[in-house]
Amino acid sequence: MIPPLLLAKIKVKICSCLASEEDIAAMNALQSLNGTLIEYYEISSENESKGGGMGRLVSGLFSTNSTSFGPSKGAELSICDSIGGPILKIDFEESDNDTGSETRKIPLKKIGGISPNDSFMSSASGICIYSKKKNENGESGELCRFNLKTLSGDDRDEVIAFMNTVKRWNEKRSIKANEDETDEDDDVQQKIGLGQTALKMKHFAEREIELSKQKRDRESRKARYLKDSGGLKYTAIAMANRSIS
Repeated sequence: MIPPLLLAKIKVKICSCLASEEDIAAMNALQSLNGTLIEYYEISSENESKGGGMGRLVSGLFSTNSTSFGPSKGAELSICDSIGGPILKIDFEESDNDTGSETRKIPLKKIGGISPNDSFMSSASGICIYSKKKNENGESGELCRFNLKTLSGDDRDEVIAFMNTVKRWNEKRSIKANEDETDEDDDVQQKIGLGQTALKMKHFAEREIELSKQKRDRESRKARYLKDSGGLKYTAIAMANRSIS
């Protein structure tokens, strides 16, 4: 099965007669969006935000309700295919303290809203991404927050428009494909995976027990056959001896 973004690219570039207006708009948006350089703000725990002066300063400027953010990290933004569908991918830059690059992946189907962030530190280039799933108070959680390195409000509006274009395209595509849009948490997915592993282990254990039982049955039948064969042999010898005498 061809991944959705790749399929749309093939339609637009090779056979445009099969591409819809949404396909064309989404691919144009991707071309402009992918590779955008950002400053990503990592969500930190309450204890971490209270640990130091700079941490408290950044947390105070960026905190919304109980959410706090640590210092920013340079990264590159893109939208690409994955096994579970299109994702927003954030590739972090390597630093002297990192052993390797990190990647943050957010499924597009989990994104509910994309809004500008006009806080002091955002310098008119901040963007917030909110989840589709709401909490018990009916509020959408914040999935991530970042600033564009271009520091331009016009560029920010364009990036938000590009992201919303791809998001709407994916929603329409999912409806046409009858895909499950259920926003399952990672721990639920992990439990499903563990459950499937347990079922496989149970199957192999039952199969092992069945094979062991079959082996015991074969050995039991063999033992009975040898016992019966031995009895007939001795009976034949006794009858032969009586006939001779």
